[in-house]
Amino acid sequence: MKKHTAPNVEKETMKNHKSGLFQSDVFSRERLPPAKKIDRDAEERQSVLREWKDDHEAQKLAKLAYALGVDKIILANREIDEDYFQGQYLYAGDSHAFHKTSMKPWSLSTRQLATIKRALRSDRDVILLAYESDFAVTLAHELGHHINNRLEGLSDSSHVTESMRRVAQFDEYFFQNKDEFYAETWSRFLCGGNNRTLFRYLKRPFDRLRRKHPQKTRLILELAKRCAN
Repeated sequence: MKKHTAPNVEKETMKNHKSGLFQSDVFSRERLPPAKKIDRDAEERQSVLREWKDDHEAQKLAKLAYALGVDKIILANREIDEDYFQGQYLYAGDSHAFHKTSMKPWSLSTRQLATIKRALRSDRDVILLAYESDFAVTLAHELGHHINNRLEGLSDSSHVTESMRRVAQFDEYFFQNKDEFYAETWSRFLCGGNNRTLFRYLKRPFDRLRRKHPQKTRLILELAKRCAN
């Protein structure tokens, strides 16, 4: 949570999602009434859609997310307005009760709920983003959770040390557990950060990723390199 396969298969995955990098019935143009009947809320949602499509960094991260195995990225309203809860990673491996609790603060349409439940039942992960979030930063953090969990970037022995706290200088929220710490570290890395001391903590996760998912690891490194330039 945060505010702010073979190469050909990966290319096909990214291609399949190129035309729709989100899942939201309020954004489906064919579902909207004629222009003269569009209400103020619909206009605001269309404005958010344009911002999402025009956010090139977010679109790059969305393509990477799909290539790494995220099934859906859903934009929605979040009823509880808290700084650190502008995104939500729904890992299919978590319990039904945890999924239900995680989705409770979100104002999801019937269609969105059906989409999420179908994905989770099929062992596929979902990312939720709030309309008002910083799309790229929030998506990068939630993608970090996907790397930690689905791609097994974290080991059972991973933990947050005092040295990590001093180097990272994150807000306290991100030190509550290793999953949040590494998700935020991945976020800084994916968004082109240059804190080499901090990124040393990604060496072991990268070693695990290279053994388990060499092609996906290459995609992560390529994106980070482009963002840093």
